[in-house]
Amino acid sequence: MRHAVVAMMLGANLAVADGAGDPTAVKNEGGKYYDKEGNPTFKVQSNGTVDWGTYSGFRRYHSDCHVCHGPDGEGSSYAPALSDYLKTKNYSDFANVVVNGRKKGDIRLFAGAR
Repeated sequence: MRHAVVAMMLGANLAVADGAGDPTAVKNEGGKYYDKEGNPTFKVQSNGTVDWGTYSGFRRYHSDCHVCHGPDGEGSSYAPALSDYLKTKNYSDFANVVVNGRKKGDIRLFAGAR
């Protein structure tokens, strides 16, 4: 499940639920899932199949982000653990960092990784 969470955070749709809330999908619009607060989230079927945004994010994470943040998002000597970071951020704050980078640190910009 950890892979799915990190993957959906960095998916093409930046599908991630607010870390403070319940990520359960309650709404589906054209294959994009949303939680009860209206935040983009993920959907895992009972057979383990994930939605397209989650799968796309998994692929993107493992092509760009895992080098620094590790294969499970648990961090490294070079970059912090994403699982800990998400516990303190909401959807919009996290998406802003992924898309725009951070002033402190050396995060490669998501937009530049495309």
